[in-house]
Amino acid sequence: MAVQDLWHQRGPLERCPECRQQLGPRSSRHGRGKRWRVSVPGHPSRAFTTKTDAQAWERELWSKGVRPGGRVTVAELLDQHLRGKADLTRDSRNALKAAAAHVREGLGDVEVGRLQRHEVQAWIAGLQSQHGPRREDGTRELRPAAWETKRRALQVLRGATRIALEAGLIETDPAEGIRIAANHKPEIRVLTIAELRRLAAACVGYEAMIWLMGTTGLRISEAVRLDVKDVRADVGRLRVARSKSGEGRDVPVPATVMDMLELEGRSGPLFTSPEGVRLDADNWRARRFRPAVHEAGLDGLTPHGLRHTAVSLMIASGATVKDVQAAVGHKTTAMTLDRYAHLWDRSLDDVARRMDGLLG
Repeated sequence: MAVQDLWHQRGPLERCPECRQQLGPRSSRHGRGKRWRVSVPGHPSRAFTTKTDAQAWERELWSKGVRPGGRVTVAELLDQHLRGKADLTRDSRNALKAAAAHVREGLGDVEVGRLQRHEVQAWIAGLQSQHGPRREDGTRELRPAAWETKRRALQVLRGATRIALEAGLIETDPAEGIRIAANHKPEIRVLTIAELRRLAAACVGYEAMIWLMGTTGLRISEAVRLDVKDVRADVGRLRVARSKSGEGRDVPVPATVMDMLELEGRSGPLFTSPEGVRLDADNWRARRFRPAVHEAGLDGLTPHGLRHTAVSLMIASGATVKDVQAAVGHKTTAMTLDRYAHLWDRSLDDVARRMDGLLG
């Protein structure tokens, strides 16, 4: 059972000028007739003008139990929940899909009407995820999942169970009231300038990229999507067209790092592979970054660690919470403080020393 868009096919997403959403290629029926169709095996399909009406009809069918072959599973509800998130950014969709994969593996085959709260609690408590480098067979070591991984998985499950609740498939939500045991957030690893310089030197051919990420807080996904035209050397900034939050932002770049980018006479992607094509984040991480990390004696460092280093340097340079929030693309200052408040604590002594200088 699914709501089908008759005006758009499955395929690479592109921005629709009419509805301003990321949708698949237009079908031959685009603009003609009713757009949305609800198809239920064993029952006549029905078309609707609006998606809201189509989804309401789908929920009504579910509430009447007109699904042949048994009850609705958690996996089927997940599919519907994810379809409703199609307008999110690519990074956000990927994060949702990763969280949904945990739910599918543990609870996907369970009929939602049979799912019990104690089963959900046991599942979230025992959730594991892959960590560390890949083995020769392509697998990674399984360890207890981090708190944030559990939170996202439970959030996706709740999205699915809420659909069941609204459709009348269940009377109470089995994912409501589930607790995730608090864990200690891993200590943020911040590089010194000497360590950042050593890492950049080891990452031959990509020294400027290391310095840029280590001083601006760019995510690796943002760095590889940059074009030369996104960099404004005249004002000392670059433009991230769309960050993880879905919004664009301007990022200040130190002049010394800007000079490393060598923009004169260039166009196209800012960072390219030896073949001259845009970098792939996963390939660059595995083939360039990790060997450089090992050579520099910084084993365990991830590209995201450069983001932490950049925030540390910003704070040491006197940046406010609002400054850091804007530069790294957090939605709120509360999010910035939740992650980096301890770095401002470290700078309090410097504040006192500067004040002593004023009192002189």
